This record gives sequence, structure tokens and C-alpha cells, in this order.
Amino acid sequence: SGTGSEYCVGRLEADINSELMDISSWRKLDHPVLSTADLPGESGPGHNSFVTDEMGNLLIVYHSRPDSHSYKECGSYSKDPLYDPCRHTRIKRVVFSSDRTPVINLLPDAEIRKGLEEVTAAVTVN
Repeated sequence: SGTGSEYCVGRLEADINSELMDISSWRKLDHPVLSTADLPGESGPGHNSFVTDEMGNLLIVYHSRPDSHSYKECGSYSKDPLYDPCRHTRIKRVVFSSDRTPVINLLPDAEIRKGLEEVTAAVTVN
């Protein structure tokens, strides 16, 4: 398989009560959940893992290349994906939609809707 701009992250799903060792329990989404189109300045995201930070937030750790790699302007260009110094490790926060689906392709500017950056709260102590 390639690791170029076509490389992307997919997702498998299974019902929580299903037999996870049974291949028929799994369903593959028909679209990538993280692709080059989702990451301005990056190309070919893939080979990922999920971890939590010290605050308990879910993070995705993945590889991608800078766009400059496509134009062989990345410093030390290599066609071999396993020995390519331009294939960097990246980390993004995972958020969840209202139906609890993980969203990993959210751009940083979209994490907080414009106008909602400041919050006012009233605390009542009984």
C-alpha cells in the first residue's frame, strides 16, 4: 500500500455486545475519517494510535508529510516511506459529536465556534 497523499485513516465499527473476534461483527465505513483533504499543509495521514493525555483527553497520534514533500522541497526527500525523514509524527485532539461519534478531522479553528470563545457562568453555593 502507498503512503502518499492517498493514504488515510479509516474506521471499523462493531456493536458493543457483538463477538469482536467474529469478522462479520465489524463494519467498515465507506469513507476515510482523516485524509489529506482534512489537513491543510499535511499530506497522507495514517498509521495511527490513540492515547490519552494527563487530563484524560483522547488524542490521535499519526504520521503525515508536509505538503512540501509532494514537490520534493522537504529537505531530504526519499521515495521509501519507511526511511523518509519527512514523514512526521503528529498529534490531534479527538472530540465527539452529539451522537458520541469520534471526530478526528476537526480543524483547530472549528473546535470553538466563533463568538463562543468567552463564557460567563454563575455559581450558586447553598
